[in-house]
Amino acid sequence: AAEGALVSLWPKDAPNSAEWSAGFPRATTVADGKFEIGTYTDNDGAPAGDYVVLVSWTTPNPQNEEASGPDKLGGRYINPDTSKLTAKVEARPTELPTINLQ
Repeated sequence: AAEGALVSLWPKDAPNSAEWSAGFPRATTVADGKFEIGTYTDNDGAPAGDYVVLVSWTTPNPQNEEASGPDKLGGRYINPDTSKLTAKVEARPTELPTINLQ
């Protein structure tokens, strides 16, 4: 499982930064790879809509805590124009299917 990976939901429709003042929905995975998305506060979910899923999984840099190491996924899922991962959030509790990162 990808513990410590950052999962972000990028709105498919051209996002207006003023509408996302708190940033896009995001979460960090736990030991079993599961996560709970938060937008305005931790684990409060994401607004209903269609999203591109972005994932980055970096290693800590012991020499510099502010700079992370390379992405273990080779950067394949960090660009909203090239990530092929998508998600639809319904206006009700939504559980995303397992995301297989290869």
